Amino acid sequence: MKIVGGKWSNWSGGVTCKPRKIVAPKDEVDLAAAVRQAEGPVRAPGTGHSFTPLCASDGTLIDLSAFTGLKNLDKEAQVATLAAATPLWQVGPLLHAQGFGLKNMGDIDRQTLGGVVGTGTHGTGRTLKSFSAEIAGFRLLLASGEVIHCTANENPDIFAAGRTSLGMLGVMTEIAMYVRPAYKLR
Repeated sequence: MKIVGGKWSNWSGGVTCKPRKIVAPKDEVDLAAAVRQAEGPVRAPGTGHSFTPLCASDGTLIDLSAFTGLKNLDKEAQVATLAAATPLWQVGPLLHAQGFGLKNMGDIDRQTLGGVVGTGTHGTGRTLKSFSAEIAGFRLLLASGEVIHCTANENPDIFAAGRTSLGMLGVMTEIAMYVRPAYKLR
């Protein structure tokens, strides 16, 4: 997160804001407290890669930098669960060490996983799906501080909407992605 003199800006500097509060929770318990106590609109800008004012807020900005890493890998189902603030440039090496890889990847890897899912970011290739389409499930912290798990079978309406929600439904803390065995590109 890019903060200078209490002012946040996106990666290009084209979008700025001066939030009342910036919090950096260490876990879901801290995050729930921060969201419940937030003043004004709450945004979790990740790396701030968006060109739009989506994450600008005069309320509370959430720094999710503690929410990174590979949480679980179900090799049989080929589903990797990652913390939502894991930057894409870290996802490849984390999965490769386990013999797996993302099904698709774009040409920019500076965004967080939660950012690319929430904004419907595409990868590269006519026949390959977007990041959001490869979601098996996610954990979502609601404005009330409650954490829910969403899949096609559990909270299916929120799962469908959450895959490209622009952060309107809450803060994603973990995302389960369909992955594939590691491969080399030619």
